[in-house]
Amino acid sequence: MAPVGGKKDKKGILERLNSGEVVIGDGGFVFALEKRGYVKAGPWTPEAAVEHPEAVRQLHREFLRAGSNVMQTFTFYASEDKLENRGNYVAEKISGQKVNEAACDIARQVADEGDALVAGGVSQTPSYLSCKSEAEVKKVFQQQLEVFMKKNVDFLIAEVNKEMIKDETMTYIFSALCFHEDQYFEHVEEAVWAVEALKVSGKPVAVTMCIGPEGDLHGVPPGECAVRLVKAGASIVGVNCHFDPTISLQTVKLMKEGLEAARLKAHLMSQPLAYHTPDCNKQGFIDLPEFPFGLEPRVATRWDIQKYAREAYSLGVRYIGGCCGFEPYHIRAIAEELAPERGFLPPASEKHGSWGSGLDMHTKPWIRARARKEYWKNLRIASGRPYNPSLSKPDAWGVTKGTTELMQQKEATTEQQLTELFEKQKFRSAQ
Repeated sequence: MAPVGGKKDKKGILERLNSGEVVIGDGGFVFALEKRGYVKAGPWTPEAAVEHPEAVRQLHREFLRAGSNVMQTFTFYASEDKLENRGNYVAEKISGQKVNEAACDIARQVADEGDALVAGGVSQTPSYLSCKSEAEVKKVFQQQLEVFMKKNVDFLIAEVNKEMIKDETMTYIFSALCFHEDQYFEHVEEAVWAVEALKVSGKPVAVTMCIGPEGDLHGVPPGECAVRLVKAGASIVGVNCHFDPTISLQTVKLMKEGLEAARLKAHLMSQPLAYHTPDCNKQGFIDLPEFPFGLEPRVATRWDIQKYAREAYSLGVRYIGGCCGFEPYHIRAIAEELAPERGFLPPASEKHGSWGSGLDMHTKPWIRARARKEYWKNLRIASGRPYNPSLSKPDAWGVTKGTTELMQQKEATTEQQLTELFEKQKFRSAQ
């Protein structure tokens, strides 16, 4: 099957999904760009769209070449309150408007180089964690919405389901953050506020939550979360981040069952991590002691991701992608696994033999012997760390909205605040 590319007449996101087309999202930006030296771990804010646009543009291009159909604007944590949180300079020296505008322009430029759509993204806010009012939190979302409307992204995802699904079958989507969507929400209440703020645009609204099978941080089950979001006006609901593909699919299944029980229709989506997280608790991978600088031993292989893509498709999922840890080769793995259903391979497959077939050109005979599916499918991966455990003990501090340590501030974190946290960490580690 030959790779194909080039421009086509573009169909909208809902037109594609309603027809049963497989849509492939992009992968993780903040982790990938942090490793490349363009994002600062901690705030994880996207000022690189202004300061280093060539880096953001290149990553978009790599995802496009790997098979992504949607270019999400690099606007994760680009709300004004986040850009000034805990001493961050971005709000004052650059401004949220400039960051959001630059991200939209870059995504549009790359999307127009192929058959891709542009989608924006808003995420959870310091204002919500600090117990600000509903009106104050919605104002934060509306500031980003103004830029997305000005730049005319292909979907804002802010419209009721009524006209979205034209048949009686619910389409289930497992995605990467890719449209103008609400993403990365730990509390369904805030996610509902985001949907309500964005749907006034008249465009469809997609919303994903970073939750596992236990539900949100206030204990709302996944099925109920999905129902609340659809009733608020979301056309697409699902999960992203915090958990690996296996756990995320379990959560999507619970959302699907909740919507079916409520007799509601929606496209479902999710964007899992590229890290294995069987030992995570309710907070997901951010509770692991390895977060964020020691996660590499947990990275999923391309073959793990092919397995995930097939399982997602078998579940009925038609929008498949990834979040933190997902690199372009992971997205290519999705595109290659589902090439029979899609009818083509991505351009990046020109340099990648199916299931290692390109190894037949290697100089060493034992490497040539690995040029087969059976070898890579059945290989038990070693970590190379004989004295390290295979699983970790999550920190499990149990903090959520309203907890003192989660109250946000404009000033930089003080030495006294850090000292108190260090002492608390020592105490909990000794338990």
